[in-house]
Amino acid sequence: MENTEAIINNYQKLEDIKNTTESLMGKIGQLQVDLFNNPDKELEKFLNEVNNDLDATFQKIEEVVTDYEKNKVAPARGE
Repeated sequence: MENTEAIINNYQKLEDIKNTTESLMGKIGQLQVDLFNNPDKELEKFLNEVNNDLDATFQKIEEVVTDYEKNKVAPARGE
């Protein structure tokens, strides 16, 4: 079995990646809202594409984090 400390460390990094991705999505969303007052069609198109890509990536990250917690972290903690 893997080292419990390494498993927890990996999990914390995965959580950080998830939180960073979520924060980035929020910042993009805020910029999209700001563009209602100062339209920029090229930027809006770019942000829509990036936001769609990030949403798909976030879903994958969330799945990995959940799976890792269930299959690695919980057993390492004896849960």
